[in-house]
Amino acid sequence: MRAFDLIAEEWNGRRREPMPAIDLFLPLVPTGGVMMDAGCGNGRNARIIASRSRLLYCLDSSANMLTFARKNLRGLKNVKITRASVTKLPLPSASIDAAFYLAVLHLLNANQREKAFSEMRRVLRPGGKAFITVWNKDQQKFHEQRSKKEFPVMWKKEDGSTIARHYYFYTASELRLLAKKNGMRAESVFYELSGRKTEKKGAHNLCAVFSRA
Repeated sequence: MRAFDLIAEEWNGRRREPMPAIDLFLPLVPTGGVMMDAGCGNGRNARIIASRSRLLYCLDSSANMLTFARKNLRGLKNVKITRASVTKLPLPSASIDAAFYLAVLHLLNANQREKAFSEMRRVLRPGGKAFITVWNKDQQKFHEQRSKKEFPVMWKKEDGSTIARHYYFYTASELRLLAKKNGMRAESVFYELSGRKTEKKGAHNLCAVFSRA
């Protein structure tokens, strides 16, 4: 995505630590499996996922983000970094034990969303799980856009310029429906703030755990 190519350097400077939400997923992650970090960005979450993986595929569509991911994950022998879209995963069917989609699915348009959830199901092994975070719209900073399902969110660069990133805002019921529609089960859907489950209002993320039958 061009927007993330343009902000990659500053993103890497500001976002080096894992997302707090990942702490809610880790107890559910099987150790020693084959895993995927889809939309890995600069690799901020990948190191902790790799520590539980036999093999971790890190995928992102932004070449510049992957440049930083390669630097940040240097030395990890069980990590494979590849440029790819979540709408067309370069992985065999039924090959993944745990798939992480952290802050990526809300960046897709309608056609891309359909493909991404279909691909998610395809690559998961029977019993495999997908761990998902998307932004929650019910936050004060989005109050003026509360009636909209999707809108641009600006990234302010250090030079004062702004880069628009398109965001789509899912509902909890929508995620459950997408799981069912694509042959998966929504094991849990919840809201998160600072690494803890919370109520919808003010939560940073809407989170979900899907499993393939």
